[in-house]
Amino acid sequence: SSGQALPNFEEVPAALRSALASQFFAPLISAAPPITAETALWIDIPAINVSQGIVPGTDWEALKQGVGQLLNGVRPGDPSGNVVLSAHNDIYGEVFKDIDQLQVGDEFTVRTQSAVFTYRVTETQIVSPTDVEVLDPRGGATATLISCYPYRVNDKRYIVFADRVNL
Repeated sequence: SSGQALPNFEEVPAALRSALASQFFAPLISAAPPITAETALWIDIPAINVSQGIVPGTDWEALKQGVGQLLNGVRPGDPSGNVVLSAHNDIYGEVFKDIDQLQVGDEFTVRTQSAVFTYRVTETQIVSPTDVEVLDPRGGATATLISCYPYRVNDKRYIVFADRVNL
């Protein structure tokens, strides 16, 4: 037979079996929701020359691909909710390197298969990585852009809040 032999799980203490099994078996389900006509697919931020695909998730592997969307169940076309998008500032394309240059009033768009949604920047903040309240709904249809900050130091997070300006 070829491949790696499976361990005898009966010899492993019960408390450690799931951790051991995770080393041998791939997960059977995907964490990402299925792509629909309402899924965020592309972001354009003209003020900082960003035009990039959006992938589901904000883990390390997702952000290697560009802009990741927090899996909070919010879609750009929803009547309310916070579409949270993040990207690296100094690795993997430095997609959000210049988000600290965005000004209140600047606009960006998020495209789905069915529509293009325009957002206008309302506020920026620099926060600690533990200040997760920036992910919360902000009332109405909003988007939040997040990246590490400052450049090549990355001990803070740069946050850009925006309100959707079209239906």
